[in-house]
Amino acid sequence: VEWLKEGGALAVQLLDRRQKKLALVLFDAITGARTNVHLEKAMDESSWVNLNDAFRVLEYIPGDKLRFLWASEGDGYRHLFVREANLSESSKDDFDSEQAYRVTGPGEFIVDDVVEIDMDGGFVYYMGTTPGKWLGRQLFRAKLKSSEGEDPECLTVQKGIHSCKVNVKSGIFVDSVSTVDHPTKVSLRSLDGAGDTLIDIYDAGAADSRVGQLKLKAPTFHVFPSTDGKVTLQSAVYLPDPNVYGPGPYPLVVATYGGPHVQYVCDAFGMMTADLRSQYLCENGFAVIKVDNRGSNRRGLCFETAIFGNMGELEIADQAAGVKYAIDKGYANPDKVAVIGWSYGGYMALKCLQDRPDVFNAAVSGAPVTDWTLYDTAYTERYMDLPSLNVEGYKKASALKNVQDIEGSLMLCHGLLDENVLFRQSSVLINKLIEHQKAYELQLFPSERHGPRRLQDRAFLEERILSFLQRSLNL
Repeated sequence: VEWLKEGGALAVQLLDRRQKKLALVLFDAITGARTNVHLEKAMDESSWVNLNDAFRVLEYIPGDKLRFLWASEGDGYRHLFVREANLSESSKDDFDSEQAYRVTGPGEFIVDDVVEIDMDGGFVYYMGTTPGKWLGRQLFRAKLKSSEGEDPECLTVQKGIHSCKVNVKSGIFVDSVSTVDHPTKVSLRSLDGAGDTLIDIYDAGAADSRVGQLKLKAPTFHVFPSTDGKVTLQSAVYLPDPNVYGPGPYPLVVATYGGPHVQYVCDAFGMMTADLRSQYLCENGFAVIKVDNRGSNRRGLCFETAIFGNMGELEIADQAAGVKYAIDKGYANPDKVAVIGWSYGGYMALKCLQDRPDVFNAAVSGAPVTDWTLYDTAYTERYMDLPSLNVEGYKKASALKNVQDIEGSLMLCHGLLDENVLFRQSSVLINKLIEHQKAYELQLFPSERHGPRRLQDRAFLEERILSFLQRSLNL
């Protein structure tokens, strides 16, 4: 919901429960009268509409016309368009907006966020990706009325994950960027030319002495095909010091999240290099791999919606493909493979142990969703549809379904104050484990919510995880 600057009107976006239709409507702030503007629909029944914050009013004449910037994933990738709607009395009930012209695309890249609109110059500034490259995020400038086939201009030539603030009037932008090789740097840059640096503002690598003291080793990026050959998967690999632990293969830990709207593998220092759990495991002789399976974020809607109605199948297959890749490359010992995940990753860890006991020997499952009928409706129904319309899908996706197939070692962790994934999710799993006489270890945190926050709890958890892995994999 947002106010329009003129005319006393509210612009409201309404999503239906199945999240396959998104309506943009105007309401008169005095009378409450509704005018339909635009209706965005999912690509098909096996898809959904992702929400975004790209809507911008470009021109508004009350009762006559609304011209606006709009983001759509109708061709499988989020791109920007300029649309126009007739607001006359005769059209108030019709979603009759028309596409005036395309701003970005088509192509295999996405618009993450709209940063700024330059109405005088006729540009839109946005954060996004370049075609086929998903590890980074750059600042781009595109013409609001672009010529067909004209590519947006990239203003941040350095690789990595950028976050930018633009001041069009002054012709400058603040650029915050990190890579796996260097923590965040902040600089003031020019919007003209190649984004020349005007002032270096901050360098976390120089400002924080811990960066040098810890001597964190950046992971390496790899790609490999999925088992079914339909997609190329991205991964990051952390290896122990060969001078200490030899050339490998090593015991392998799959670190996973695996759920929608998260990108786990990216060219960023905080998410990747400063992942202290992965660094800690490497220091103790483990190799670690992260894989962005199908269903994860920032690779387009087709990559995301492959899991629709059937959570926990393709994701597990893609993680198993990552293990195979690590084995084939000589990184991993196939007889000593564990998986660690929290939240959706906790669900993934359980499914890996149940569905692929031929691959995974041990699992650490933190705050897992064990039964999707017990989880938040807006989240779950976006990906699984309504329970009444996908009864078998919910049963199949449940981590309670194949508890009897668990062969490896399981550590279950949960905060008793978890307000996101309620402890009930673990308690129903524990009943199933007992029913099938499956041994498990339990780490409870009475004063923690969805993830341990207190220093003593975090340190205790990491020590327990390491001890569990060493015992479970016979190290």
